[in-house]
Formats: sequence, C-alpha cells, structure tokens
Amino acid sequence: MLRGVSLGALPVLTGCSVVGEGAPDLTRKVFEADHTPDPDVALAATALADERAALDALRATVARHRRLTSVLSPMIDSHRAHATLLARAAPPQQDPTPAEGRSPAVRSRFAVPRDPDAARKKIGALEADLSESQKRHAFAASSGAFARLLASMAASSAQQTAVLATQATSPGRS
Repeated sequence: MLRGVSLGALPVLTGCSVVGEGAPDLTRKVFEADHTPDPDVALAATALADERAALDALRATVARHRRLTSVLSPMIDSHRAHATLLARAAPPQQDPTPAEGRSPAVRSRFAVPRDPDAARKKIGALEADLSESQKRHAFAASSGAFARLLASMAASSAQQTAVLATQATSPGRS
C-alpha cells in the first residue's frame, strides 16, 4: 500500500501540472515488516517504465518532426511530471513487471513514422494504450490515494489522445 509513501500529501494535479510548494516528500518503504514487497511498489515501477517509454517516444517524434513541437511539448511536460511522481514511489532497483503488464504501445522501442500526420496518429495510439494501462494499474492498486493518482494519469493520457485527434499537420511539412 506504499505505506511509507505519503500519497495523501501529493500535490493537486491540475491539467497534469504539479501545483503547490515544491515536490512532496515521499519516503520509500519497499518492504513491510515481514519483508514482503509492497505490491504497489512494483505497480509504480511498471507505471514509471510506461511513462518513461512514452517520454522517449514523444521526444523522438519531436526530434524528427519539429512542426509537432507545439502540440507535443505539453504532453512531454505532463509525462515528465508523472515520471517524477512515480520515481519517488518506485525504488531505482525495482524492475517493472514483464512486458505483458505494460502498455502494448510502450513494450518496445518506438519507431517514428516519416510522415508527421502518421507520427501524430501513432503518438495518439500510444497515449490511448497508456491510458488503458494506467486504468488497469489504478484498479490493481492497494492504496486508494495511489489508485487516484494513477487514474488521474490515465485521464491525462485520454485527454491527450483527444487533443491529438483534433490536431492536423500540414501536408508535406515536418
């Protein structure tokens, strides 16, 4: 249940921006008294791996298609904030669950399409898959506060999917 992690002290997430003074002080407690790993710690590690993979995909897409920077930069900021929060709950040595527990879109290295519109659509699919994955993580979380945090991240990715669906790139421009 991430007992050592003060998830109740997490700052309010508004539009996936951390609001409040500084970052929360999240103390890690990986093992309970009987040395059994807290299941939410493994869940946090998996969610963190997914967020980092999404960040890598977004950065690679921006590097290839500079014209998408204005659309994708807020998403990069959002996923960076999510990764920062999750990193405080998942110890660096914690391995994420096997690939089948992760979002399908982030199981392997992201190949950026040559066409900017195809790249935008592929990022949209990644965001949709990530939203579904984060929902599953939220349902599996033992801690109610952690479940709400993961659900908020799922909603963020769903919103980003909707934004990408309304965006169009100019033909032949990248």
